Amino acid sequence: MVVATIRESRLGHATGKSLFPENECKKEKEMSAASTAAHMVQVANAIKAMGTVVRVEPEEFIKILRLQDEPLLVRSEGGMFSKSFRYLTTYRGLAFHCKSSTELTFPVRVQLIQAEKMSIPDL
Repeated sequence: MVVATIRESRLGHATGKSLFPENECKKEKEMSAASTAAHMVQVANAIKAMGTVVRVEPEEFIKILRLQDEPLLVRSEGGMFSKSFRYLTTYRGLAFHCKSSTELTFPVRVQLIQAEKMSIPDL
C-alpha cells in the first residue's frame, strides 16, 4: 500500500504531512515492535557469547568452593562510590559469580587469579 505523504496547505505548497494520520501511529507501533525484537536478539547474542553465569550469594559461593580440592578463582576489585569485590569460579561446567562489599576469606586452598576488571552483564 502506498501512502501519500505530501498534501497541499492553504497557501498551496507541500507540507510533508501524511494524508492518513492513522497510518503514522501504525508505523510507530511497527517501529517499536521492530526495536523490541532487535533488543531481544541483542540479549540472546550476549547470552550466547557469555555462556551461563550463575549469580549466587557469597555464602553459597564459599560452599561451592568447598566442594573442590583446589578451585580456580578469579577475583577483581572495583566500585565507583563504594568498594566491591567480584569473584568467579567454575564447578561441573557452570560458572558461578558473586559480588560482595567485603573481601571474602576462603576455607580451602585456591588458585587465585587477580583480574584488573571483571564484566558480567545484568540480564
